[in-house]
Amino acid sequence: MIALLALLATAPDGMRMRAWLQERLWSLSGAELGRASLRRALSDLRKVLGDEFDRIFKVSNTSISLRPGCYHLIGDRSEGEFLEGLAVSEPEFQKWLSQQRAGPPFASAAPVQTSGIGFASPTVAVIPFTFLNTASQNEMLGDVLAQEMTRSLSRANLFIVFSHLLGRQLQSPETDLGSLTASHPIDFVVYGTVRATRDLLEIDVDIADARSGRLCGTHACPVSIAQFLEGKSDIVSDMTRQIAESIVVDMIGQKLSSEVPGHTSSWGKNNTLRNRAEKRAKEVCDASIYVEQLMAQQPRNSEFHSWLRRWYVEHLERSGVEAIRSRSGEKARTYFQKALEIANDFGEQTDRDQATGRLLLLLGPQLSINHGFASTEVQEVYEKANQQYSGGQIDTDQRLQMIWGLWGAEIVKANISGAELLSSEFLEIACDRSGSMAEAAGQYMCGVGAFYFGDFVRAESVFLKAVELAQRADFHEMITRYGMDLHLLSSCYLGWCYALMGRTDKTAKAAHDIEAHSARSDHAFSQALSYCFLSTMHNFLGNLGKAKTFGLRASSLSRRHGFAQQASHARVNLGRVRDRSGHASGLHLLQEGLRAYAETGAVLARPYAEAWIAEALIDRREEKDALDRVLKARRFACQSGERYFDAELLRIAALAVRGKRPEPSRRTEVLLRKSLDQARCTGANLHLLKTMSDLERCRLGSNEGAPSTGTIRLHS
Repeated sequence: MIALLALLATAPDGMRMRAWLQERLWSLSGAELGRASLRRALSDLRKVLGDEFDRIFKVSNTSISLRPGCYHLIGDRSEGEFLEGLAVSEPEFQKWLSQQRAGPPFASAAPVQTSGIGFASPTVAVIPFTFLNTASQNEMLGDVLAQEMTRSLSRANLFIVFSHLLGRQLQSPETDLGSLTASHPIDFVVYGTVRATRDLLEIDVDIADARSGRLCGTHACPVSIAQFLEGKSDIVSDMTRQIAESIVVDMIGQKLSSEVPGHTSSWGKNNTLRNRAEKRAKEVCDASIYVEQLMAQQPRNSEFHSWLRRWYVEHLERSGVEAIRSRSGEKARTYFQKALEIANDFGEQTDRDQATGRLLLLLGPQLSINHGFASTEVQEVYEKANQQYSGGQIDTDQRLQMIWGLWGAEIVKANISGAELLSSEFLEIACDRSGSMAEAAGQYMCGVGAFYFGDFVRAESVFLKAVELAQRADFHEMITRYGMDLHLLSSCYLGWCYALMGRTDKTAKAAHDIEAHSARSDHAFSQALSYCFLSTMHNFLGNLGKAKTFGLRASSLSRRHGFAQQASHARVNLGRVRDRSGHASGLHLLQEGLRAYAETGAVLARPYAEAWIAEALIDRREEKDALDRVLKARRFACQSGERYFDAELLRIAALAVRGKRPEPSRRTEVLLRKSLDQARCTGANLHLLKTMSDLERCRLGSNEGAPSTGTIRLHS
């Protein structure tokens, strides 16, 4: 049992693999008997320790560990022979013991365990500090200080710390540091100077990479001589914490030294860049495992645990932003959510609120990509952020991100008036900042409101400004804060405006530009959105072939990435194509798509889907259901302020009335005239021409079916 405990206690992190222990203690017995002997030794230890066994040991199918803080080594290996008197006849154990006795004090010659994550526990030696005052009674303080720091670092359970005796050897002028570090596995050397000035000691500490000599950190620490000698100062613990921080940061920095892939338009075709991003994600994961192991070893109320927690949150936040820029939204969400979990454990409420608020605002856009702005998950994020910042300090950028999230929820729920107030507030703040990206977002928000209000002229003007501003904005920052390509999405709304306004040339150019921009984009969410817009635009115009092409692209991309709202948009558009092509399944797909869209919590843009479903019902001679559906959609549009499709809803209502009563009726004509008035009011010339054709038929008393919904040619 003593040999087993010795093997575990001398491990860098108190952990040995079962196979390694069996090889050292029972190599002559064979694999099967070795496993049985190890199980029996553990059973004997459990009998001796009773309930304390599980507190001291952590046992798994592959490894055995001593839990941090439950053991310590007594004495120094330099004081007599290491494990003197212990007789174990196993040759592998004797070989290991000889290596230990020949090795440096307090350093295990056994292979350093890395837990399979690419990080080894670093070895540290503290060299006695050089005392700069040539004639002083306190000249031994440099040696005393190094000895105290050696003990303090060893108690931190973070490193393998060499004894103070080896530190003295390193200080000797006759010692060649290069040859010594070659024979001793020293990773970091701590050294420095001490200067006495009346009542103060001015201590300068340097931490260097032992092999390269590279400086990893430096700290200046003044302290009262009297307090230091009387043990009343915390200088040693403070310096130890700063040294530990420097070493941990340096180790992780070396591990994560690869550069983050930048934005590139050829992401989809560049396998090298993909591999770099995947490698980066693995390194972040490795560092996270390592840091969490360090945190588990530290008392929760210790200063180092507090610092490590904060560093880890910042590390995860940076990793999340880098993941966004590498187009890996899923990894970004994982990093931000993990950071939130850690930040919620911050002791100070102010620090906790600021950290969690900042992380929530980064998480919100990434969640909205998959779930939609109106989803419960996204609304909870922005509500929590609002609570965190209520009454507290919030900078302008964070305020804008908060308004963006609140606006997104209002607009997709078709609360156009509420969204308009938020977009006006956003734009006012953004214009004061004179930043093109924030102003582009504000113009985009105002343009969306104007479009759904049915003010196409104003919407066109605002979206043109948004496109121009977004071209000058930092793309990475844009997708981090807002989760979308504002240039591309503003262009999409411009295309809708031109299509409904009947501006044929501009519609064709907008469609071409959007398709080209989408093909160059490496932001999957913005691509999927643009394909949905293109499919809808071509459905407006009756271009069924192109509507199908872009609907299929949007559907494929959305299913692959889990974009719920865009997947439902695609189904609505593909249902429209099928229905207008004469397929009976078109109506079902339209209804299924609208239902799925509503399940995300969104209702914006519902009128055109309702109009298409009503038309499909009229074709099936279900005029009553069609009329009920259109009237409900009209009532909803009047309440929400979403008037961009009013003219078409009125026209289809007239068709439903006419289908119920084939003979010319006053009600049909009234509905068609209202449709004309609404089309003229909004400038929807596409709807105007359809309604004029139906009104002419009504006057002539024609009953030869509904007007054509094929391609309509308009003139600019």
